[in-house]
Amino acid sequence: MEGVNDYTNNQATIHTTPGCSIPTTNKDVLSISGNVIGLTDCAAANTGNQGCGIRASQSNSFGAAFNSNGGGTYASGYSCMVRCSQADSAPVRWDTTGIAVYFFPRGSEPVDIVTQKPQPDSWGPAMARWPATSCDPFQFFKNHSTIFDTTLWYVIAALLGFH
Repeated sequence: MEGVNDYTNNQATIHTTPGCSIPTTNKDVLSISGNVIGLTDCAAANTGNQGCGIRASQSNSFGAAFNSNGGGTYASGYSCMVRCSQADSAPVRWDTTGIAVYFFPRGSEPVDIVTQKPQPDSWGPAMARWPATSCDPFQFFKNHSTIFDTTLWYVIAALLGFH
């Protein structure tokens, strides 16, 4: 997940070695609610490390509106879910169909997420999707671990008088 500075709409981006792409920018063909931003070539070396990103259509998926709404839920795959604060990132799961990321503003999560029995086939279009037909996830991705250290933000907030 990528969002910087004053972004209001979060962006999911993949950065790969050469050979991975998004097959089209057409939202309907991709079955996404977001918008393909910039390039369809996901290779970091070919794109100045831009990769291929898809930006959420919801203006409360990042930044001040995300925070004032109390966050939201990013979900990917059949068993990966997380309720996020802005400093968090969504887990990404890949399977034989590709990679998909969903976003639900806090309070609009499907009941199956709330009851911890996710049924992604009922969620509608994903926020972002990279079909396996043009980017085999088993070739381009490996298991990753993500570690977040938000200590710096607490120091900055304390120095500025925020508690």
